[in-house]
Amino acid sequence: MIGLILHVFFNALARTPFLAEIFLFTTNSVVLYTVLSETRRSSLVIWSLTILVFTFLTEAAGVATGFVFGNYVYGEGMRIKLLGVPLIIAYNWLILIFGALNISARLSMNKNLVPLIAALIIMLFDFIMEPVAVRLDYWQWEGNAIPLRNYIAWGLITWLCSYPLVRINLVPGSVMVRLLFLSQALFFLLLRFFMP
Repeated sequence: MIGLILHVFFNALARTPFLAEIFLFTTNSVVLYTVLSETRRSSLVIWSLTILVFTFLTEAAGVATGFVFGNYVYGEGMRIKLLGVPLIIAYNWLILIFGALNISARLSMNKNLVPLIAALIIMLFDFIMEPVAVRLDYWQWEGNAIPLRNYIAWGLITWLCSYPLVRINLVPGSVMVRLLFLSQALFFLLLRFFMP
């Protein structure tokens, strides 16, 4: 809610460098600590690190080649970057995947459907987020057009990361990860309507 007010009424992003990174790093760290504390399985730590590396390398390949998501570049809305990719992006991928998985597992008991539902949830999240992220200069698309392959890539990456977690019963069950996912989705949805 605070982030929404700052963006709508005070244009805080333009005035405060690193605001997005600070907020995401703080909230994601609290949620990840909660998830790992509740699960208490070292295999979840290993999978978390694997997802972080995989999503970062995928983003780096995407920026360098345009092949994965389409042609885009990261803007100045997030500033701490490596290989043209904000470091917070992979961290947020991890938490978003955990959140989508958490919600998906509540919607279906079928282990084959859970990763697919998580992928569809992430695609919907990205559809809500994209126009706002562009306006906030998180990233910019070539020709100002968001390609269909971007949404497909989001879904495929989520499915690839989710499937092993579901098969080995490592779906995060914490309500915190679900609430953070939903709060991010609500943040972007409200900004679509109210951001000046």
